[in-house]
Amino acid sequence: MIVNSVRFNPNNISFKPNSNKVLAFKGTDNPLEIQDQYISSESRNNTVTILGSSKDADFIKDAITMTSLISNELVKRGYSILTGCGDKGIMGAAYKGALFAEKDKENPEKNLAILTKPLWGDEDTQHCKVISKPAVSESDRIENGFLKASNNFLIMPGGPCSIQEASTLIAKNKYRAKDTPPLNIFLVGKDYYKGLIQQYDDMDKKAGLLGTKPENLFTVIEPEEVLEKFPTLK
Repeated sequence: MIVNSVRFNPNNISFKPNSNKVLAFKGTDNPLEIQDQYISSESRNNTVTILGSSKDADFIKDAITMTSLISNELVKRGYSILTGCGDKGIMGAAYKGALFAEKDKENPEKNLAILTKPLWGDEDTQHCKVISKPAVSESDRIENGFLKASNNFLIMPGGPCSIQEASTLIAKNKYRAKDTPPLNIFLVGKDYYKGLIQQYDDMDKKAGLLGTKPENLFTVIEPEEVLEKFPTLK
């Protein structure tokens, strides 16, 4: 697969908050007050949440590069990218890749974010659209933010929070309501996530605790395969 390279200098982006870009909608089943347009079925299907390391590390530098290319290309294909808008690692690559595909970088429409409170300190809310009020924890952001605004999840290499995010999403897929379509969850990096994959395989084959095949809950792919899963939107 050939992907056009994305050339940009991440150091050219300033990092300062812009509270005027927070959009809110009050609802009983919407504790983070995500605006209606971002929790519609169409928007959820066309939004890709990218999760992974918030730190730079040599071990995942190739994944960081691929994440920026993937994010950039997905926006060009019509998708919105949802992240926590951090500056470093996978998160920074996803955010900046999406930003540089925006037609108007000062008024982004596809580079979406959900924050936590207190802030981590590396967020750039100036060049994204914050679609909710801040979550009070990472669990709150997953449960009441990402899961309400997106049906597509790319879980790239990361640390403990990435494992938490993966397991929470997979559990939600397992125990979703019968009339609810499955989430599209992709663990990106077969070697990186082999331990987690083995754990779910053991739940199924050895313990009989999963109740379904792991492949019914998530898909394991390499970074080079991601764009094959997301055709251009019409």
